Amino acid sequence: MADLLPVNACAPEPDRVRRAAELLAHGELVVFPTETVYGLAADPRVAGAADRVYAAKNRDEGKPLAYLLADAKDLAAFGGAPDGMAARLTANSWPGPLTLVLPAQDGGSIGSVYRVAS
Repeated sequence: MADLLPVNACAPEPDRVRRAAELLAHGELVVFPTETVYGLAADPRVAGAADRVYAAKNRDEGKPLAYLLADAKDLAAFGGAPDGMAARLTANSWPGPLTLVLPAQDGGSIGSVYRVAS
């Protein structure tokens, strides 16, 4: 059974944000709006969470998932630590509307980073 937790986009309620974080930490999925579409989130560090995304979306497992990270420093955890020009771009542009495609340690790529306001 899914929980529906409407969140005020202009002033997110801390208890609802905490609840979403708890669900993610337990390998559950969370749906969230972006500027253009709804996103389906899972914590890739939790065993089986990515499998839940593939199943929920009926997505071919050969098609990689995008990583959305809280901060550029989190890229290193997935093997996508930028260097050279990519490092300068992230330092000067993140958080912000810049997408870089970087190699990930799982052989895929990290293609999007979004910083949640704290």
